[in-house]
Amino acid sequence: MRLAQISVEEYEVDEDQIGWLRVLYKGEIRWAMPKMRFGSFEMPSKEWVEKYGSMLGVWIVGQTTPDERDGESFLVWDGFTFLKGKVPQEALVDFPYARLYFTENWSMLFSDMKDKNRFVLKHLVDNSMFSIDRTKDAECITIVDGKFNHNVLLDKDGITVLEGTSGNTIVMDKDGNVAVTVSGNVTVTADGDVTVTASGDAKVEATGDAIVKGTTVKLNNATGKILTDLTSTPACLFTGKPFPGVPTCKAG
Repeated sequence: MRLAQISVEEYEVDEDQIGWLRVLYKGEIRWAMPKMRFGSFEMPSKEWVEKYGSMLGVWIVGQTTPDERDGESFLVWDGFTFLKGKVPQEALVDFPYARLYFTENWSMLFSDMKDKNRFVLKHLVDNSMFSIDRTKDAECITIVDGKFNHNVLLDKDGITVLEGTSGNTIVMDKDGNVAVTVSGNVTVTADGDVTVTASGDAKVEATGDAIVKGTTVKLNNATGKILTDLTSTPACLFTGKPFPGVPTCKAG
């Protein structure tokens, strides 16, 4: 077995479509046929060779026939090895417990340390990522859309959803609270009833209009009152007009 170079510049498509690879073997460019794992079919593409060819060496086995003991009739490539200093950093973080798989545009990382189990699927072009992290006391699942900057985080504190362009967020925490933060309008449309039930406060705050449309609007099952200011009388006792600065409530 001999460690050879992948022939990057002289790459050609394998016309037999079985995984042949051009290698620099003993100073000569030659074809080598693959030795594949059971149940696998993996061929290096032109893009893969261009991206990783200078980082990897390829193990070559020379095959001979009984009457050609001094010659090598054909070559078999048996696998790759990273050259010194070329191992990706993400594979070294949890070495030797990290298992890294990579294609032209994707990488898949498994890390199996005792208290730090991780699975990370990443798109190498825009850095979109899906991660399951089972690190003790920091367990979480993360989804990152590198193209649109959307994010979803599931952890011990709850669920957080972030819309990348506006920065709008929805947070549902472990205590049952829900917080919706938006920079634009909020619209709830339903063919039936809309019910908001909370054991604590339910607040609606808007710098513009807060509009509720319905055949009937009930406060405390139609027994409540509308107050525009909790600290004073809603309107002047003499003129009947609302005090300056007091919000206006309209019904009809």
